[in-house]
Amino acid sequence: MQKIAKFFVYIGRFMLVASLVAQAVIFSMYPSIYYKKESFVSLIVLVLPTLIAYGVISYNSDDKPTLNRLWIVWGFYVSTFLIPMVGLIFGGLRENLDKNQFFGPNILKITMCGSALIALLLVSTSLTTKSDDQNKEKYKDLMIRLCWDIAMDLFDDIEMLEMILPQKESLSIPLALDAIIIMCVFLSFIFSIFETYEQALTVEDPSKSYIHVCRLGIQMLLVNVVLLVIRLLLWLRYKHDASIFIAKNAMKIWISILEILKHFGFYDDEAIKGRKREGNQNNAQMPNDQPRRDNLGMGVPYQDDINI
Repeated sequence: MQKIAKFFVYIGRFMLVASLVAQAVIFSMYPSIYYKKESFVSLIVLVLPTLIAYGVISYNSDDKPTLNRLWIVWGFYVSTFLIPMVGLIFGGLRENLDKNQFFGPNILKITMCGSALIALLLVSTSLTTKSDDQNKEKYKDLMIRLCWDIAMDLFDDIEMLEMILPQKESLSIPLALDAIIIMCVFLSFIFSIFETYEQALTVEDPSKSYIHVCRLGIQMLLVNVVLLVIRLLLWLRYKHDASIFIAKNAMKIWISILEILKHFGFYDDEAIKGRKREGNQNNAQMPNDQPRRDNLGMGVPYQDDINI
């Protein structure tokens, strides 16, 4: 069983490296085609820092989980590859994209969705098979939470970038709003690095949960609130249907507020559940011959409690 699990880990790592290389090749084709300069193909080398970091961290990782160090790989991927490529394509040549060419808007969107796949492969192959059961249990919740949060945020960012592609002819969005959208997406990319770092840090040392709260509050104000306002503006003024992502942003803001309140002691769901369990136990231990109290809390017995 352990050999089978190890085999799938290696398959996942191979798929991760292949996805990184494929995404780098496709991204580099856009400036080389639309700027008509084959030298832009050399932008493939931007993915090398990510591959090197992943190789170094994965080396001899069978003895220890690498989940608490994946933020380094993700940081290289976002800062040295994803942001430069997205900035080059959406900042300079997106208006020249041709829907009739193979390397058009549709292939670009599919390639960008590959970032979510890369994140999932990076996280899911970080917990190796030789790790002891205690470490596996400790990092399992972190792995699930990171997979969900990063993937959902990436799809949210891709949907925002999709709105400024030339195929959205019905949306004549001002250039200033385009710039704000791109900046918010870049901030979301950067916050994903801090999220992987502080999640791994707090699972090792729960006393540093204040870092999680600080990151959560800043990201809520600078990214989630701004994206919610932009989507509401596009919906009300430009009739762009983004109801699903509007609900997603609203839920993200509400969950962030609850987590912040919980950190400062204003909201504790465990305490509420504990009080409910204590009340149920007290009711179960109450003697049958004890008079039941009415709704006003008085000691007046009900009619069926009176022995005639």
